[in-house]
Amino acid sequence: MNVVITLPRDLINKILTGEKKFEMRKSCPYRLRNGDGVFVIEKGTDIVRCFFVVDSIISMDSCKAFPWAPDLGVSFQYVEDYCKSARRIYMWEIGEIRQLTNYSRALLGLKSNPQSFVYTNVRLL
Repeated sequence: MNVVITLPRDLINKILTGEKKFEMRKSCPYRLRNGDGVFVIEKGTDIVRCFFVVDSIISMDSCKAFPWAPDLGVSFQYVEDYCKSARRIYMWEIGEIRQLTNYSRALLGLKSNPQSFVYTNVRLL
């Protein structure tokens, strides 16, 4: 099962360059498994910029997320602020990455961008 998320352009660029190795979330889709994919829509647009395979999912107490900041492509302060309202944090390890062109959220069957995530049955060829 694939999911769709929305991220700002700077974090998408860090995924595409390999600088961002994990995606940090306060919730995790219960149907998301290792080997599933994530479509990433650029925040504020309807453009699907990339797709990545989830290599692994790590669940941890939120206070343990701080050392991960460099691999998340964000500052330590961002991680601290993000984790204040979460008891658990889920780290999705970013595996194989594909930059997408000519993809819009309509191709994923969406009319608007997801707040957190949505499931999709769309598969890449």
